[in-house]
Amino acid sequence: MRKFISLLVIFCFVASLMGCATSSRYIANSGRPDEFTSNRYIAKNKTLSVRLVYLITPNSRGSFVKDAPWDEYGIEIKNISKRDVLIKGIYLIDPRGVYIQRGDNIYNLAKMTESLSESYKEAGIAVVAGAGAAGATTLFALAGAGALIIPLSLAAAVGAPLYLMYRGQKKAEGKEKIEAEFKKRNLPLPMGIERGGKISGSIFFPIVPAPRALVVEYSYSKSGKSQYLKLPLGGFGGLHIKK
Repeated sequence: MRKFISLLVIFCFVASLMGCATSSRYIANSGRPDEFTSNRYIAKNKTLSVRLVYLITPNSRGSFVKDAPWDEYGIEIKNISKRDVLIKGIYLIDPRGVYIQRGDNIYNLAKMTESLSESYKEAGIAVVAGAGAAGATTLFALAGAGALIIPLSLAAAVGAPLYLMYRGQKKAEGKEKIEAEFKKRNLPLPMGIERGGKISGSIFFPIVPAPRALVVEYSYSKSGKSQYLKLPLGGFGGLHIKK
């Protein structure tokens, strides 16, 4: 029974993006996200200045998908050196010290979130989809207290057939808008920054509780040695932690 409910959760999320659900999950206007005004979330070295501008958690201000299985980190990177710089990647360090990669599309993110949720469950970390102790949303709660977020073991089993079915569907308005908004916000990497220049945009990560830091990987050329700048997230200890 539990596996059936978990499968239903996966299907509802994907089907809603396909236009098969009764209503679209696209949120037309949820307002501008609240920006961090403190200098606390800024990291600098002789090459880069990295600032966390905002964080959008599921169903918070700025969300564009209802019950999204991801977090959106708004980031600004300035090249303060006298050389051109290539930004190769951006990572999130989770509470175990593991470097988590960004998601490159909405379906990947759903799978990554569930995969991590199983890992956190095994580690004894109780996760909620919202910013803190507010609790999981109705969609996530369908899976029951013992399942965290979305059961990815099932997502992996049904992901390919659902994706193929998705491609065979006539494009739905909600799905098109969601994908277009994701592409609009998402900061594509790798990306070069000329000396004195800057880039900004959103980095989408699966739901990670109590992240320790953001890490920017960069070099001075494609073949150059990678260097790293860490932006500590000391105030995020309660993020997605069930209290």
